[in-house]
This record gives sequence, C-alpha cells and structure tokens, in this order.
Amino acid sequence: MNPEIVERIETDAAAFAARHRDAAGALLDIRTSSAAAVSGRLDAADSRIADIALNLINSGYFGLPRNAKSIPHAHEMMGGERLAQAVLAAWAHGLLSAPVAGYDLPAGDLWRHALGVSIASENLAEAVRVDGGRTAFTAGIFHDIGKRVLGPYVADASDDIERKTEEGVSFEAAEAAVLGIDHAALSGRILSAWHFPRELIEAVRWSHVPDGMDPPSLLADLLHVSNVLCLTIGIGMGKEGLKYKASPAATKRLNAKIGTLELVASHTLQWTNELADPSGAV
Repeated sequence: MNPEIVERIETDAAAFAARHRDAAGALLDIRTSSAAAVSGRLDAADSRIADIALNLINSGYFGLPRNAKSIPHAHEMMGGERLAQAVLAAWAHGLLSAPVAGYDLPAGDLWRHALGVSIASENLAEAVRVDGGRTAFTAGIFHDIGKRVLGPYVADASDDIERKTEEGVSFEAAEAAVLGIDHAALSGRILSAWHFPRELIEAVRWSHVPDGMDPPSLLADLLHVSNVLCLTIGIGMGKEGLKYKASPAATKRLNAKIGTLELVASHTLQWTNELADPSGAV
C-alpha cells in the first residue's frame, strides 16, 4: 500500500463528493418538502432529471394508480419520502451510467447493477417481512458509488489485486490491501459527505462483510444478500462478480429461504430489464 496513492484517492473522493453535494442535499430535502416546493428542489439539483424521475415513477414498479403528470403531482400521490427515493435514483442514473475502468463495467452496467440491488433489497425485505425495504432501495442505488472514484486506481493496480484474489482473498479485501481502501468504504465516505442517514451509510460500508457489524444490521444484510443475488444472475457482474459469496449468517438472519431468493431474483431481473433505461422507460 502506497501512502501517496491513499492520499490521492481521498483527495479525489472529497472532490467528487463536493462536486455533487448541493444536488444531493436538494434531493434529500424532498423527503420533507411540500408538493409546491419539490420543483424548486429538483431545479436546484439538476432540472434535467425530472423527465427521468417521472419515467421511473410512472413505471409499474412504483404502483401509482395513474400516471403522474409532474413532480408535484407525483408528490401528492406518493408522498415526499417515496418521491425522494425515485428522484435520487433518477439522479444516480446520470452518475452511474459511464463505463468504469478497473471493474470491467461498460457503459450502463454500474447503473444496472445499482438498480438491481435496490430492487432486490426492497423486494427481499418485503418477502422476509423485515422493516427497512424503502431505505434499502436508496442504499442499493448508491452502494457502489465509490467505484466512480476508485475505478482508475483499481485499473492501475489490477495485477496486484488479481494476485491477492488468487490467494483466496475477497475482491474488496484485495482492494483495501493494495489501495488502502475498498469501494464499499469509499461509498460510505461519499454518502457521509452528502449527509445521507447514518444507518444507510453504515449498511453500505459493511455491505460486503455484514458479519463484522456489532450488532448486526438487517439493512446491511439486505444489501449484502441482494448484491450477491444480482451478481449471481448476471446483473452488473464486472471483473469481481464471481469473487463474492453470500454470508450464510446474513442469509440466516433474514430467514431467506431458497425459494424466496429465487422469486426475488426473478422479479429483480424483470424490473431491472424494464427500468434499465429510464430515459425511455415510458
């Protein structure tokens, strides 16, 4: 591990977070904003995401009784909390759609994986009857945001990381050993700088190793199992996809049976395919 590389990664992560902090804050504020105020919040972040947000909202996934004609109209039908989740996802589409060097993720694959994990997490929570599914939806969308920063460094250190994984070390542990931080921890730092809820941040940080949390977090378990589930069915696999295995303890804490996971996987694949291009989903 090179201290100079660690410092550069931290500097790049801080710059990335600062560049998008105002947008994140404006969109998070939608959770407690009135219907009349939401358009202003959206404009403060990026007015271009309104159409993408409406496409997501008007898909069958969000289950509205009729199509929302505008963001304020959507607020009236679904409330600020659920609207904020959809709008944050629409914003993330722009952040996550570029190809990511180092992880062998072509354009759109990081977004597709994030979407899949968010859908799987929410549906898994419902299937096993635990709280936190809606928080898990947003956590899933942003759980790999750190790859946007760490990708070039993973590309430069790919041989060293590969050697570590060949020794039986997990991909994220190899990242941490070689670069000084893994992408889940970096995702947590970025979300912390954006003032996301603490429970969500910690779940993202521990999403690859949920057994390390004391006490355990069902939200981290949801993310962990859903992430592995999506990689297993080929949603955003990339370079490290086959190097992850689900924690038996996390699966047991969720009481997630094989049949339940198979059903969640089927629904996840269906909705991910339908929503993968929200710019033209409706």
